[in-house]
Amino acid sequence: MSDGDIVDLEIDLGDDWHGLPLDALDPAPERLAAELCPDDPEAAAMLARSLADVRESFLEIDDGRLTAAVHIGFPGTGLVDGALVFGLADLVEVGSPETLETSLLTAESADGAQRYNASTWRERTDPGELVGAHYLLAHPVSTDSAKLEERVVVTVYPPGAAQVVQFVASAQNLSAFDNLPGEIEAMARTLRCRIEEAS
Repeated sequence: MSDGDIVDLEIDLGDDWHGLPLDALDPAPERLAAELCPDDPEAAAMLARSLADVRESFLEIDDGRLTAAVHIGFPGTGLVDGALVFGLADLVEVGSPETLETSLLTAESADGAQRYNASTWRERTDPGELVGAHYLLAHPVSTDSAKLEERVVVTVYPPGAAQVVQFVASAQNLSAFDNLPGEIEAMARTLRCRIEEAS
């Protein structure tokens, strides 16, 4: 029997993570900023701008199957500590867990960034087999400087599905998280999918 399609999915967000609707007309940045900074209009305005910038970067991906969340540990700074986007990818394009793990270790960044300290791991989880990768990216800013980014990629293979669920998390403040891979894996482990059986 053919694999079915994932028609709905959800996860439980971790502490200080907040959903960010990917709708350019939704005033979510202002609403969330006001909620987190009720007594500091200046911080709220700065945070709303930061959230709008994060959302714009996700909208540029132009994939209607994506869901986004942001980590805001200290709202008063007006800064977003980390961002997470997750969604579906076709199993036939991603390949097996073994193939994916190899590609995560060897793939080059599309924007020419240098990768450092790349590592991968695999786990058996309730939602399905999980493949994770963790590395640092150095994005060139000039000939002698670069902007560092911590990135985590986690992919879950729900049994019987024609798609996988991929999580990509990013943090440009390298001191914001004690264990970003652990946080993303913990959220991925809460994944719940509804699979429509193939006819």
